[in-house]
Amino acid sequence: MRYTVYLEVQEDGATMAHVPALPGCISSGVTREVAIARAPDAIAAYHAWLRKHGEPTVAENEPIEIEIGGVIDDPDTHLGDEAGLLPSDQVALTEAEAARLMRLMAYSRRDLMEMVGGMSREVMHWQPQNEPSADGWCIDDILEHLARAEHVYTSRLSSNVFELLDESRRAALERMSRLSDQDMSQVTEHQGEYWTARKVFRRFLEHEREHYQHIQHVLKAFESNQGLSTE
Repeated sequence: MRYTVYLEVQEDGATMAHVPALPGCISSGVTREVAIARAPDAIAAYHAWLRKHGEPTVAENEPIEIEIGGVIDDPDTHLGDEAGLLPSDQVALTEAEAARLMRLMAYSRRDLMEMVGGMSREVMHWQPQNEPSADGWCIDDILEHLARAEHVYTSRLSSNVFELLDESRRAALERMSRLSDQDMSQVTEHQGEYWTARKVFRRFLEHEREHYQHIQHVLKAFESNQGLSTE
């Protein structure tokens, strides 16, 4: 079977190959050639994953062919973080497709939780050394990154900043309204930063008031630029 692959390439040549026909299937390498060479194995592993979860897929020995659909330049420091919009991304979803993608998300999360559930604190916080590809992140850091990224991804469904403000504030208020006694007093560490419930409240207010003043400055600059009264 022939698969169209899109390459996301950084300035140093590091490449991630995306396989749109198999959502979530990627391969990567220090060069385009390495990423492309690894793509067939990634595709075969993806089909094995589908079989594991009872999803329809191709025969296990189905031949795999690769064709390059396009190349995306990625100036970001982390492959995949800001991948461009692929042609396939622009095709409207059907309800059946959305339901299948929801199932795939459920399988992926189940696999993740089966792997990390019950891990000791020692394992969760162990930091690999001399592994640049891992950025020195411990497993706890990786899981936190996943959680934060999902908030970002869902926020991209709306281009209306007022909707985004409303959604984010509702989510924040819902979480802060159910603080436990432990939440009220504990200090938590997140990727080298230390937080308490009091600090979260402080940062909510500081950050919004800071940017309230920021907007005021922008408005004054606009009025001055347009020759309008600033009074």
